[in-house]
Parts: sequence; C-alpha cells; structure tokens
Amino acid sequence: MDGVTRRLALGAGASLAFLSPDAYCEPSEQALVRRIQAHCERLSREHEFSGAVMLVRNKRPLVEKTYGLRNRADKLAVRLDTKFNVASIGKLFTSLAIMRFAAAGAIRLDAPLLDAWPDYPHRSVAERITIAQLLTHTAGLGNNVLFKPKTGLNGTSTHQDYLRLFLDDGVTGEPGGEAAYSNDGYVLLGALIEKLSGLDFREHCRRTIFDPLGMTSTGFSAPDDIVPNLAIPYVRDLYRPGVWRSALGADAMPGGAFGGGYSTVADLCRFGRGMLANQLLTPEWSKTWTQGRVVFRGEQYGFGVQVSSINGHQIIGHTGGHFGVAGELLIAPDLGYVFAVLSNGEVEPYWDLDTFVRSEIAGDHEAARTSSFTRELIEVVIAKGVEAGVAFVAQQDRTPREGMIDVYAFRVWHRGDANGAENLLLFNQQRFPDSLSALWSLAEFYRYARRNADAIAAYQAYLQREPDDADALGYIAQLS
Repeated sequence: MDGVTRRLALGAGASLAFLSPDAYCEPSEQALVRRIQAHCERLSREHEFSGAVMLVRNKRPLVEKTYGLRNRADKLAVRLDTKFNVASIGKLFTSLAIMRFAAAGAIRLDAPLLDAWPDYPHRSVAERITIAQLLTHTAGLGNNVLFKPKTGLNGTSTHQDYLRLFLDDGVTGEPGGEAAYSNDGYVLLGALIEKLSGLDFREHCRRTIFDPLGMTSTGFSAPDDIVPNLAIPYVRDLYRPGVWRSALGADAMPGGAFGGGYSTVADLCRFGRGMLANQLLTPEWSKTWTQGRVVFRGEQYGFGVQVSSINGHQIIGHTGGHFGVAGELLIAPDLGYVFAVLSNGEVEPYWDLDTFVRSEIAGDHEAARTSSFTRELIEVVIAKGVEAGVAFVAQQDRTPREGMIDVYAFRVWHRGDANGAENLLLFNQQRFPDSLSALWSLAEFYRYARRNADAIAAYQAYLQREPDDADALGYIAQLS
C-alpha cells in the first residue's frame, strides 16, 4: 500500500450501523411507509416489479421490502440481502475515490490529466483533458467501451486492460463542452486510481470505501463468476409475448469504475448515510463532490453525482440501468432521507417508483405531474386509439414523455395486446415527428410481430433520415 492509499484508509472512519427497524416512527412516517409499500405492491402486481427497496431516515429504516424473484427458473424469491447489479450507481464509488485523492493532495481536479499521469500512453489526450472533465462527462471521450470486443478480459483484468479497448479512439468531442455520458471516461478514472494507489481498482474500493462503511455485500465480478445470492437480470422476450429471458450477456464487461458492480439496498443505504455523515470526506470536500456543475438530462451533474432540486430540497445520488437492471441511490440531505431501490427486470416500474418516492419525501413536482399525465395518455391511446390520444394531449396542453410511451408499448405487446402497442408507437411517431427513436421503435415492433412488409417499410422510413445505419440495412436484408 502506498502512502496516499494508507492515509486515505486510515482516515476512513468506523462503519455506520442502522438502528433497529422497530424504532419508533411518527404517525406521518407510518403513513408514508404504508403509501410506499402499497405502491410497490401495485407495481409488483401490475408491472412485474422485481427487486428490493429500502428507505432510511436519520439512521432509522422505515421501509425494507422485497418483491419478485431473483431467479425465475428456480423460483427463488428476492431477499433483503440479495445482491443486484448496480450498473452506473457504481460511478459514485469511482468519483468518491478520486475526490479522496484530491483531498489528500495527490491530484488537482482542474489540472490536465498529464499532471497526474505524466506517462499516459496517449499524451495528446492527457494534455487536453482534466480530471474534473472526466468526472462530469465533459472530457469529449466517447461511450464505446461496452460495445468493444471483450476478448481476453475477465475478473482479474485491470482498468489499464480496459483502457486499451478504446485508447486509440482519442478525443471525439470538444473537452469542456456539453456533458455527453461517457463510460470510457470512467474507465480512464479507474485506471488512474490504480496508478495512484498501486492497487487493483476493486481492491482499492474495498479497502478505502466498502470496508470502512461496513459494505460487506458490495463488490465486482465478471459475468461468469459465481456470486452467491446474486439476482439474475431479466428482460421481456419480445419475440415471444409472455416469456422472460435472462439478460446475462456472454460479451458483457466485468464490473468496474464505470459501473456494473453488485450491492444490496442495505449497503447502498450505508453508503448514502456515509455521504450524509461526511465519513470519508470532510464537509468541504463533500460539498465540492456533490455540487451541481453541468446540465445533465434536464438536471445537473457534479463530480460523479447526479443533482436535482424539488421544492427547494436538494436531491443527490445516482441512477443505474442496463438490460434487466434498473436502480438508484437517492439522498435528500436536508430531510435526512436515504432511499435505495435495486431491480432485476424492466425499467418502467423503477421509473414509476422513483417518481413516486421523490414526491412522497419532497413534494409534488413537474416530473411527477408529467409522468402521471403520460400514464393517463397511455390508457387513452390503448383504449380509444391514436386520434383520441392526440385530442387528449391538445386538451391538457402538456408534453408527454416519449420514452415512457415507448417502453409501455413494448410492455403492452409482451402482455398480448398488439393493437394497443401499435397505437402507442404510432402515436409517438405522430406526436414526435422529428424523433428517430419513434421511427426505430415502430420498425422494431413490426419485426417482433413478424409483420415483415410493415417492418421493411418502417426501416426504410428510418433510413431516409439515417441512410448508413448498418442495423437497419441488415434487418431489411433479413426480412426481404
């Protein structure tokens, strides 16, 4: 262990224990618990929500509930100690590790990467980008690492091994420009952590973050590793309505600095409470870490932390999602709430629950109103058709969530309502005429439904806007 790593490990502090779940709850909290549990039960019943939920306030667990199956084949239920893939929630671990090196004086966030890594193998890149830009997705790096061939990578591969997958891609955007989500940038940060600490990234996180906070069920694994009590991710099989399939990919990346590790809702709440208690950073450095700095998906992003505000209450944390994976760690510092949800299914129950919990703890907000309006619209379109949906939007004078309609369309298709699914996708195409996603999703639906002529026509319409799209060209060749 080098000197910096030793100082950081010794300064980490003791683990954070929760009080008994039988601790007294105020009547208002009891009502909150009942509403959240009832909402989760509805999502499990109507939307096939599978996962674990935990809400803590001032160290007191208010909600600790599980739903669905961690293993559908063997009908094994989700437990509170079930581990889930956390996807990009893991960027919180990476960014905290970097902030701790900055707090120890080992790096400067606003200095060029070259200052911290003088022999970085792509010098022209290291001269142009800063660590702060890597943390905020503004370094101009791409998002390609997950899509590169993974030949030779396994659970012992270092982040410098990952780095080689895209090292020669260079900078594809303008450093310091608009935020563009970059897993590549976080791989680079993981490699930097390994260089600074002299440890594998995973081991560094274990020694300096997980162990000090008592996160005994958090770590990283390769896709083919056997991890006890790990939830299998599932997605709907859109070729076979009603059937679910495993989303474990043979070409998936081992978990790392970009995300893809595993944890439990209890461990994530320990991490969130550690953030609130400034256990691993001083209050000043915690503020630097969690301050919003760039516009990101309609909200803000700090140094690896998503930041928003609801009715004057700051909300910080991070979401994570991939095929069969959706979750979030959400923290409301002034209200004392820490909320974690991890799931091993499709995304729409997570969206619904996230919006609901935010409203419950911080009050009604625009995103909740838009989601509620969109759900009403979806029911109108399914029951009465596209034109009824158009009239409903005109009457309400609100803009629905295109992505939410898209996801619900495929849920409806999976449940056997082809007409309702098609109407939702046709509505999106009409309501959002400039959306490439709306064109693509309609073509995909026709392909899943084996309506080959309609699929070819829809892909051709897409190609009028994106003439060189290899996937669309390939599907047309297959269907012709």
